[in-house]
Amino acid sequence: MSKSMTKKNSILFVVLALTILSITGCGNMWKKLPATVNEKAVRKDPQKNQFNKLIHEYIHFEQKDNAVLEKDFLSAKEKFELDNNSHNRFKYILLLTLPNQKFSDQTSALALLKKWPEDKQLPASMQRFRKILIMRLEEETRLRNQIRNLTYQLANEKMNAETLQKKIDDIKNMEKSLIRRNLQ
Repeated sequence: MSKSMTKKNSILFVVLALTILSITGCGNMWKKLPATVNEKAVRKDPQKNQFNKLIHEYIHFEQKDNAVLEKDFLSAKEKFELDNNSHNRFKYILLLTLPNQKFSDQTSALALLKKWPEDKQLPASMQRFRKILIMRLEEETRLRNQIRNLTYQLANEKMNAETLQKKIDDIKNMEKSLIRRNLQ
C-alpha cells in the first residue's frame, strides 16, 4: 500500500514540477519574442494609440473615487468646450456614461454621439466604438423606460390587489356578522 502511495505521490510531484516549469518557460518565452508586425503598426499608428489610450483611461475611471472622478469630469468638460477634438469629446462622453455619479447624463452622452460633427472624421476603430456606444446607450434608455413602465404597472397591480383584498375581507366580515346574528 505504501509503495503505491509513494509511486502516486512521485508521479504527482513530477506532473506538478513539469507544469510549473512549462508555465514559467512560456512566460519567459513571451518576454523574449520580438514585436509582431501588428504591434509595430499599433505603435506607429497614432489613431489606434488614441483609441487604446481612451479605453485605458476609461478602465482607470472605475478605480477612482467619486471626488477624483468629479475633478476629472470637470476637466474633461472644460477641455471639450475649449477644443472639440474627438479624444476630448469621447473622454467627456465616457465620463457622462459612468453609472452612479452626480454628473452622469446618458441622454446628453447619446446626443453628443449621435450629433457628431461631420467635419471631424474618425478612424475606423473610433467610428465602430462610437456606434457601439450609441447602441449601448439606446438599449439602456429602452430598458430604463421599460423598467419605469413595469414599475408603474406593478404599483397599479399592487393597488388593485389591495382593493380586492379589502373587498374579500369586507365580504368575510359580512358573512361572520350574518352567522353571529343567526346563532343569537
